[in-house]
Amino acid sequence: MSQTRSALKPDMFELPVASRLPLIRESVRVAGAGGFVVVRAEPGSGKTSLVPAALAEDTSGKSLPGVVLVTEPRRLAAIGAATFAAKLRGESVGHTIGYAVRGDSAWGPQTKVLYVTEGVALNLLADERFVARVTALILDEFHERHATTDVLMLLARRWSQHLQHLPGAASETVPNVRPGAPVFVLMSATFDELTLGRSLPRMSLIDVPGVVHPLTITYEPLVVPVDPSRPAAMTGLGVWSSPLAWAQVARVLLREAAALAPGGGALLCFLPGKGEIAKVLHEVRGWLDQAAQGGAPPSFQATVAELHGDRPLAELTQAIARQQGEARRPGHVAMFLSTNIAESSLTIPGVRVVVDTGLVRVARHHLSSGAVELSLDRIGQHSAVQRSGRAAREGPGRAIRLCDEDEFLRRPLDTVPEIALSDLSRNLLDLLRGLGALLPEQAMPVSVDDWLQQPWLLSPPRERLEAALRILQQSRALDGMGHITATGRQLAELPVTVRLGCIAVAASQRYRNGTLGQDILHATLVLCALLSEGDLQPRAAASRGDAQDTDEHDNALERQYVLFCRLAGGQQPNSADLARRLARLQETLRSLWRGCGLVGAESWTLKDLVAVLPTELPLESCAAVFFAGYADAVALASGPGLLMHMTGESYVAPCVTQPGWHLVLEGVRLQSAGRKGSQTHKLASKVLPLDPVHLLDGPEEWLCEAQEVEAPKGAAPGLVRVRQVLRYGQLIMDQQQLKVDDSGFAKALSAWLLREHMARVMSCDAMVQLGKRLAVARPLLPEAAATSEGSLDPEALAQRLAVFLCSERGHAATSVSVDWDELTQEGCCARWALEPGVLAVLNRAAPSRLRLDNGIVVAVDYTGEQPTLVGKIQEFFGLVRHPQVSTAITKPTIQLQAPGGQTAQITADLVAFWTSSYPAVKKAYLGRYPKHHWPDDPAQAKPFLTKRQATLGIIRSGS
Repeated sequence: MSQTRSALKPDMFELPVASRLPLIRESVRVAGAGGFVVVRAEPGSGKTSLVPAALAEDTSGKSLPGVVLVTEPRRLAAIGAATFAAKLRGESVGHTIGYAVRGDSAWGPQTKVLYVTEGVALNLLADERFVARVTALILDEFHERHATTDVLMLLARRWSQHLQHLPGAASETVPNVRPGAPVFVLMSATFDELTLGRSLPRMSLIDVPGVVHPLTITYEPLVVPVDPSRPAAMTGLGVWSSPLAWAQVARVLLREAAALAPGGGALLCFLPGKGEIAKVLHEVRGWLDQAAQGGAPPSFQATVAELHGDRPLAELTQAIARQQGEARRPGHVAMFLSTNIAESSLTIPGVRVVVDTGLVRVARHHLSSGAVELSLDRIGQHSAVQRSGRAAREGPGRAIRLCDEDEFLRRPLDTVPEIALSDLSRNLLDLLRGLGALLPEQAMPVSVDDWLQQPWLLSPPRERLEAALRILQQSRALDGMGHITATGRQLAELPVTVRLGCIAVAASQRYRNGTLGQDILHATLVLCALLSEGDLQPRAAASRGDAQDTDEHDNALERQYVLFCRLAGGQQPNSADLARRLARLQETLRSLWRGCGLVGAESWTLKDLVAVLPTELPLESCAAVFFAGYADAVALASGPGLLMHMTGESYVAPCVTQPGWHLVLEGVRLQSAGRKGSQTHKLASKVLPLDPVHLLDGPEEWLCEAQEVEAPKGAAPGLVRVRQVLRYGQLIMDQQQLKVDDSGFAKALSAWLLREHMARVMSCDAMVQLGKRLAVARPLLPEAAATSEGSLDPEALAQRLAVFLCSERGHAATSVSVDWDELTQEGCCARWALEPGVLAVLNRAAPSRLRLDNGIVVAVDYTGEQPTLVGKIQEFFGLVRHPQVSTAITKPTIQLQAPGGQTAQITADLVAFWTSSYPAVKKAYLGRYPKHHWPDDPAQAKPFLTKRQATLGIIRSGS
């Protein structure tokens, strides 16, 4: 221990986690290779700085072979943690302690602890040489659950399962830490123990107690009126769509600042994004300026600092130090307006009050449109606990949550993980690379079911896996066995999404074969970089949540391109933030040039690039290349400012003024306060006009030529037409009406009838009766009809009905008339449902009507166990023998009805009925129906009917 103390500064031993390092080392030793250790410690306890270094040394302080790899959720956190850990050892970062983030790194062969972002970790773990050096994999700030966190967790579990099954893995003689056989450590202030316990049954949990100070938590939900003249109010998420909400947040901050002022102090406010920070900052500074100009000095002095991930670490630490100096003076308050980076990536000393909006800005990959939509969401309870705890680290503190307490307690413990919201194509590609490096002999997951069976901590939604695999297959990144192809490896090396990587690769290939000019190639790569790194200058409306910004009437992509050309061409950026974005763009462009094999271009400066770029963005030329990555993002302008997406969704697109086809590269979900409350609509902020000829090269799953039926809804009568339609998704590229005599008309009509109507037709009374008749007459039918069980098969019936409609119900050259009441009547139903020869035999063998010997026609019902004649008693007068229907039906049952329609008697022997039961029936009904004839000898009487019955009988006789 003495050697360890000499290598480290005394500050280390004041951190709470220092006393737990021996226990953590012992837990790691017991867990062994492939085991899991969970360290739960409060923010600022020193876990990020001290635990990795402790695992890189033995108990005597001697460095162990290999590298401890530590993942952080953000670039800022990785650089800051490495810098602070190196400082504790009295070293400069880049030696024993190093970091690697996209576009920046400081580490080498001597590095024992390497802090990286999660994406960089996936790249490193795809390198077999680096994997062989890893002794421990630490997932820090695990509660944030980025999509890459879950991917790394799956990779760790597969790796762990592999190590646990190796010969001798369970032996106590196996070293607790050895290169290539790491232990896995999860670190955070909060954990869902139930989920982890189910997934990691062998995990060890170590709690690091911190200094506990009293923390008071209050709830102040905002209520913002929709209209000052109306009493209605907006609550919940809808309240944040009103500009008045951010003014209320500013008032809460000023109130708390005034309370802090007598003793001085710092106040931390959590806001969802840079745009919201700008709104609250504007309100606070406006009040401070107004107070300064009002004559009377304000009750306190305040300084305000913005904290977000786009500011370099040096600027953030300087801002925090400067504000802290002010906060120590009585009458002074330091206000920090921060995104969620202050939740875990930054430690701010001296905070006594936390104001938490309880919001986070998330990017949702919209499955149906392929676009990424930005929206506000509520954080989970664990994140809220992390934020509130910032107020009580150094003494009693207060946290104000700007939400309703009951609503807060109904929230899930964790914020919705990114893996349930994101485009997972790049994550699956990186995961396959890691699995290939770690487990080269094992089969790779191929289907969606294979992926769902992987040991996820939380399985992604099936539809997101399906969408990701579809993107990877369309980009040819995977082969049929789930292995990464040469194209997939090339895409994995590019610092952009799979979609954008496909575009860059396609552009470079077309450039090499001479079908794409150099200017369009570089314009395309610039657009890929802009889409990957985010806007150089954020759109005002998106940051405000207000859809009425005049900037929306410009194509945001074109505007960003023009701004890039102006800045890259030599104009100085007017802010440090803009300069940093430009520098990141340059690094991304150089990576794209290298990855696409554009030799020589990687040495260009941005000014060199501008020299070969078109002065105006060639929108249509770029769209032809972008279609390679956005084949599922096609939309059609259905009117000025409105796009209909191929999936049927609509986008407001003020920049679209002409009809035509477009690619929607980015959409934003906006909320606004309206008369009916909070309203949501989608804004297509970045679009490219597309020549529809390129759609013919689209994937077969989207490009479809078919016959489509136009018909009245439901069972309403009307005209039915068929058109030949070429569609891309749900959008129509071309169409023409088919004529009734076209073979395709009957085929499409038959498919429509089978799909929409045959189930109902098969259950109608006429069709049920027809089936019973066929069963009775089967012995007398032609052999083909008699032996075919499918004579009334729905598919066959649909085909016959389609032919019948085309031949006998044609209304015009391009339509047929359909009346379901007529088509399901008994006589018409038999005409179209049966072949003429079959119908003729059926009418003889099992007729639906029978002419009795007395001349009256009665119905024959076949729905019972045996055929039944149905009619009034008076219709059977004059019959001296029991009726015979046909040679197949010699003695049917007779259902004798009273004049009112009720069943009076059912008999199988009419002659016996006349002599035995008729007198009793006559006696029962004579008084009720005196106008009807009730003879004493019905067998010798003539049929006696009312005028209506007589008329009906004549009709029957003539039928």
